Amino acid sequence: MDYNLKEIIAGIRNDTYKLLGVGSCRKVYDLNDGFVIKIAKDIRGIFQNQTENKIYLSRKSNLFAEVVTVSEDNKFLVMPKARKIKSIETVYKYYNVKNMNSLIMFDHLNDDINSNKLSRADIVRPSSWGFIDDVPVLIDYGLTHSIYTKYYGLNSLLKKYKTLRY
Repeated sequence: MDYNLKEIIAGIRNDTYKLLGVGSCRKVYDLNDGFVIKIAKDIRGIFQNQTENKIYLSRKSNLFAEVVTVSEDNKFLVMPKARKIKSIETVYKYYNVKNMNSLIMFDHLNDDINSNKLSRADIVRPSSWGFIDDVPVLIDYGLTHSIYTKYYGLNSLLKKYKTLRY
């Protein structure tokens, strides 16, 4: 699927696209076509977009939301729009597991977590999950241990990252 990023940026400036959420390093906008765009706010967002794309392309588990497209510079990533999940127990119930340890063992998720060094603390957050086609999937899975170590933790207190302008 092709998206004209210049048109999307113009649409964001003109309030054509609704802001759905803001994280520490990315903003998410509704593209009004069943998809969202994650826009990097700084270098951390670029790396998280790049990581989500890499994980999606190499995943063994079906518990990851599809990455439809990512820009060459990783500033923009498009995936299907998801409905919010308010409680992680909703995910457990859907997959008929009792807790996160059981879920991690479900559908090769543990393999993907380990091979990509994903943060388990991030995966347990309900905001990392969403319903796509009435199936709970991970919609925010770009934070790895190496990204956290390099850009968060103590570094976030000591360093400010240059905000990207669009």
